[in-house]
Amino acid sequence: MRSVLLILLFAALGTSVCAQGYYWQGAKKKQRYRNVSLDVGPGLRMYFGDVQQSGSRFNKINLAYQLGARYQMRPKWAIALKLGGRGYRGERQYGLSGSYARLTGKLWEGALTCQFSWIAWEDFSIRQFTERDPLAKSNAYIGLGLGGSQFSASYVTNYLAASDSLVTEFEGGSASGIALFVPVTIGYRYRFDPSWNFGFELTYYSYFSDKIDAFERQRRDSMGVFYVKLGYTLGQKSWIQRK
Repeated sequence: MRSVLLILLFAALGTSVCAQGYYWQGAKKKQRYRNVSLDVGPGLRMYFGDVQQSGSRFNKINLAYQLGARYQMRPKWAIALKLGGRGYRGERQYGLSGSYARLTGKLWEGALTCQFSWIAWEDFSIRQFTERDPLAKSNAYIGLGLGGSQFSASYVTNYLAASDSLVTEFEGGSASGIALFVPVTIGYRYRFDPSWNFGFELTYYSYFSDKIDAFERQRRDSMGVFYVKLGYTLGQKSWIQRK
């Protein structure tokens, strides 16, 4: 009887050692690539510059586009890199018919932001979609960061003055360079699959420059952008694969 008990004891210890592994083997490395998500999408942007004043028709809403990559450090904290580009065009109408100020411009930008999720972003490769381990398929977040834009813009004015006869005055100018900005973001994503998500993102850009629209009038420029995005998270399994 003692022999049988000893055999069973050693078998149990052997099973435990095999399950835990040897101490020199160390723990299994965390697969951090599963914390990386990529996204892309079109959007609509509105520019708010010096000539966006009462009575003006400046910069109709036009298309914008952006690429993004996000690293999820914790379920509620992440860092994101955003790359995008857009053009802008605007016109201000003056009181007298035929008087206007018109500008055109374009820019390429990149920004790094820190994001906080009040609805946490789940790692579906770890948690299971069951009643005992429920998952939040939605993710809502806000972000704040710093970025820079390579821009170029030019404008021209045609002013008709009413007096004894019409007097036409022309004026023009241009500007280009690099402008820093602070992006403030609010967004939402829905995971319709562990790997794929669909959502929207609204970002307000506050520039440290007054030259984005080629006008310098002691008022910093700004821009608002609304994106619709499709995202993909690395290292996740689809619902079909999990069944």
